[in-house]
Amino acid sequence: LERAADLSNLQDFGLRLAESRELGILGPVGIVIRQETDLRSALQSLIRYMPVHNESLDLRLEDERGIAVLALTVRLSGLDGARHVTELSIGTFFRVMRKLTGPDWKASRICFEHPAPRSDATHRRFFGCPVEFEHEFNGIVFRSSDLDAPLAMSDAMLARYAHRYLDSMLQHRAAAASDKVRELVLLWLSSGTCSADRVARGLGVDRRTVHRYLAQTDQTFSSVVAEVRVELATRLLLGHRPISEIANLVGFSGQA
Repeated sequence: LERAADLSNLQDFGLRLAESRELGILGPVGIVIRQETDLRSALQSLIRYMPVHNESLDLRLEDERGIAVLALTVRLSGLDGARHVTELSIGTFFRVMRKLTGPDWKASRICFEHPAPRSDATHRRFFGCPVEFEHEFNGIVFRSSDLDAPLAMSDAMLARYAHRYLDSMLQHRAAAASDKVRELVLLWLSSGTCSADRVARGLGVDRRTVHRYLAQTDQTFSSVVAEVRVELATRLLLGHRPISEIANLVGFSGQA
């Protein structure tokens, strides 16, 4: 996305893409949030299930003194700037919120961490409210009272089924990610360079994401390393290898 924006020389590339995004782009997550009773519940479900849709987007909802903020953090390994990913995401969430609350809904302002483009005409037209650049966060700022706005399409029964489905997907993804962590630990254990940072790079995520994966299955990185060491050492001992060789293969500096 960032490369395409550079080649086309369009500083509003990501936002132009957002103009075509509808609620359906969120897949099952879109079904859940559309069936919630109010905007607050919809955004809370969006935040909870965002990892099912896109693990690189981290959302949080802040509500204080009559002002609400849906804030976004983009986690992309090896990418210096994420202007267009950010604008595409904020633009999509803005359109989703308007779809849920009705065409007359307006945000108070839109904030971006990155610098302003040469022209912000697309931004002003798209959002219809003040847009601030070089801000301390990326997000949509709106009235807290909007959070209690009822959603016309709410269906409590469908919402329960959709929640159940997505909860099972979260558990499955956490288990699958945990298995990948174990595979990489096993791969790098004997090298003496098996660390949470290296495993994170191997998975294409950051260290915090690895810890979040493991926490969902009540594990820590240290506990996974210990378990893999025990399993590998037990298997190697059955093969009657020298203790010194086994110590090296399971990542210990000495046989004691």
